[in-house]
Amino acid sequence: MLKPTDIIAIAAYPQRHINAAVKLAAALIERGSSISEPEARSIIKMDDLAWTNAKAHLSSHFVFSRGRIAFPSDAEPIDPWDAVSPDDLAKMDKKLEKLRNTKPAAPLTPIQQTLFSLGGMTEKQAVSFYYAQAATYGHEAVINAITVAAQARPGEPKAYIIAILRKAALSASSVSIGAPSARRFPTRVLRYKPPVNPEAARTEFLGWEAPDSNPNAPWPKGVRRKLYRLTTGEITYEMPNNGETPPTTDADPGCLVIS
Repeated sequence: MLKPTDIIAIAAYPQRHINAAVKLAAALIERGSSISEPEARSIIKMDDLAWTNAKAHLSSHFVFSRGRIAFPSDAEPIDPWDAVSPDDLAKMDKKLEKLRNTKPAAPLTPIQQTLFSLGGMTEKQAVSFYYAQAATYGHEAVINAITVAAQARPGEPKAYIIAILRKAALSASSVSIGAPSARRFPTRVLRYKPPVNPEAARTEFLGWEAPDSNPNAPWPKGVRRKLYRLTTGEITYEMPNNGETPPTTDADPGCLVIS
């Protein structure tokens, strides 16, 4: 049976591990003896990765030996060779073999680290995105765009950076041929975007609403609202503060919310 100290410790675990411990204890009590790991897996209903993670907690309160699970008070003495199963050893050997053949990833450059800190991508994706844009627009243009994005902290960093790069490229082309300045287009943002890490999510300012994006709005024509991404991933709007002047369309074409 579980001791009070076990129950207190289990209460601090993630909910899935608590559920697993309760179901496992109930099965052991009902059976009155140990059960096999496959039987426990069928009761708890976890995939391989989840089961491996759960065992790290469950092994503090149940005894895993010779492919069976029991309460500590009912378990036979553990065979030293049983501490690690052959399957676990085989998996570890495969992981070590892969590590031997894997070159360590190069550290991010300062500008790549800045790009990664904007969120929405892994370190590997940040490096790939940087070099993909640099191949098209040049390193200097990409560095300048990332620097601007780092100050604005947009909700959609990649789309924001690409918009800056395209505008700069179009402007440079227009100046070179004497044409009028290129028109800027609103940045499209999703109405709902699930947070990558819900526990670390925070409300983000995405920018200003694109002019005339809501023709049925009850406020005067030309008034622009501010867009925020909530921690739930939803979009919310906020009217300008008293005395706050929204940017012009030329200065900031704004954001267009799409489904």
